[in-house]
Amino acid sequence: MIDELLTRSAPVAIIVLSTLLLHGCWSDIPTVQAGRELYRASGCASCHGSRGHGDGPAAKTLLTPPTDFREASHFQWGADEAAIARTILQGVAKVPRGSLTPKQFGAAISNGFTPEQITNANEDSSSSHHQLAMPKFEHLTETERRSIALYVIALRATKNSGGNEP
Repeated sequence: MIDELLTRSAPVAIIVLSTLLLHGCWSDIPTVQAGRELYRASGCASCHGSRGHGDGPAAKTLLTPPTDFREASHFQWGADEAAIARTILQGVAKVPRGSLTPKQFGAAISNGFTPEQITNANEDSSSSHHQLAMPKFEHLTETERRSIALYVIALRATKNSGGNEP
């Protein structure tokens, strides 16, 4: 009787254990879906916009415009998954004094900054959360940062696919 019970229960036990093991293993793999959820929950869209165009509601209040993810050339430290995840971890420093491009300078003026504000904006070179053009997201795990990176890459890929969100 015990042998019969074990024989019948073994397949169910194997399925349950396999599911638990796979769930534990797969939870450390970054995904676009997790990245989409984290992008929204972490406030990325407030600057970069819901579709990654650099046009979020806070974008016009920033001296340095947020990156438009549609153009890989706009990524300061690289546009691959590892580089984007590293950028999310380390943040992005403000543009050094006097090194704004004419386009960035014009955008800052059109957003209401005076030339004096632009010139003096980066006098404090500290790298605290509020002194960065993009804050550090050190509280996110490596997997979470990589998931956001995959979502950012997917947003860039939508550039040529009719603009459907990934």
